[in-house]
Amino acid sequence: MNDALRKRPDGVHEERFEEHWRAEYSEAPETGLWTATVYRRDVSEWHGHGFATLEDARQAAREYYDAV
Repeated sequence: MNDALRKRPDGVHEERFEEHWRAEYSEAPETGLWTATVYRRDVSEWHGHGFATLEDARQAAREYYDAV
């Protein structure tokens, strides 16, 4: 993973893969599970949920991005 991960004031973690691609990660307070959404030009391209850790969510987002 790269070191581009940052936590926004709203609690969502965000990382940029390149100029037009980014991912957002959020943790559900009720379950502690993570959600990942990959965006291309601010349009959601992929969404996954139920990840046990932030790193698991990042890995899944990166795998999606690497495959497109």
